[in-house]
Amino acid sequence: MKQRIFYFLILFFLTFNISAQNQYSKKIVVNDVDITYACNLEGSVFNSLFTIKNGDKTNYESTFVLDTAVNYYKLIQSNNLLQTAQASKYSSDLASLNIANELIEKLLTEVFNNTKIDRNLVQSIFFHRAIIKHNLRVNIAGDNSFLPHPGFFINKTYFFDQRDYFVKKSVILQVVNSHPEFEKDSSTQELIKYLKNYDQEQLPFDKYYSFYVNPKLLLETIENILNGKDPNKAGNNVQRACAWWCPIGCGSDWGCCGNYSGCCFYRDLICLVHDAGCSYTQCQPRWLCFSGCVPD
Repeated sequence: MKQRIFYFLILFFLTFNISAQNQYSKKIVVNDVDITYACNLEGSVFNSLFTIKNGDKTNYESTFVLDTAVNYYKLIQSNNLLQTAQASKYSSDLASLNIANELIEKLLTEVFNNTKIDRNLVQSIFFHRAIIKHNLRVNIAGDNSFLPHPGFFINKTYFFDQRDYFVKKSVILQVVNSHPEFEKDSSTQELIKYLKNYDQEQLPFDKYYSFYVNPKLLLETIENILNGKDPNKAGNNVQRACAWWCPIGCGSDWGCCGNYSGCCFYRDLICLVHDAGCSYTQCQPRWLCFSGCVPD
């Protein structure tokens, strides 16, 4: 029996097309403060810099290096970001982090006002944003972890920590109401019960996703792939399209978004909610959506 499973993975969707353009920069000025993002491509490596300056004084700065030639490079970015965030001289400077958090959002809005940007060159700004968000969580809640949004693995989203990405309650309910077959799924039934008592419109993605995929299981699956864990069950010589330890099946299973090798990380309802949210909200803020998002 075919599984109706969630997850959008990971193997063989971990590459993207590289533009002939090899550099990008954007600067805005807010109350005499310069906010700048710059990225250049050298071979397979994207080098990026985010700065906030007031005259000659640097109020905040971060650098990030993304090497797309590394195997499963998308899967290792959470660990890379964790190391970068911990090494930041601003990691415990709550005042600077709060200012950076506010200003990088303004910069993102300006960057994505241009519809002809090269998303490969602007994607690193989301790593810088994730560093800021992470260090704020450490200072405020003591949470020193990254929980990657699985959409990043198959080019559905830029890099986000799941806790920094939100879906609309109204969009989820609209999708479920339009597709009553989903209500037969016990996970969706539990989600709907939860939403009935949820009094806000924006739902953090980690909460939404947890009804279908346990966060610990997601991280263990990533580690299994990176560690080259045997994808076949003990004593089973039949080669599988994905590993037996993939918690919700294969990318080729019915109900998974797309058709690809490896573990699946998104199933039909998650994909529909993502695409519907992109359309119904007309991609606001626009940087939540790739260029393939077409509003109604």
